[in-house]
Amino acid sequence: MPVDPDVWWLDGDALYTFRGPDAMRLFLAAADDNARTAEAHWAALAVGPRAACAGADLFNTRFRGEAA
Repeated sequence: MPVDPDVWWLDGDALYTFRGPDAMRLFLAAADDNARTAEAHWAALAVGPRAACAGADLFNTRFRGEAA
């Protein structure tokens, strides 16, 4: 999903980017809860996309070695 490079929020050492001003407003309405959720998602993605999205196709792609 694309982001708008002009719409961002810096919280301590965390940089959050958003697809637009409305998305940022929604995020900031519950910033603490959303930041915790974002951190958990980021941690899973850092391990690898398969861990973050087990059982789901990622952007219509397959991993090397997987059958079509």
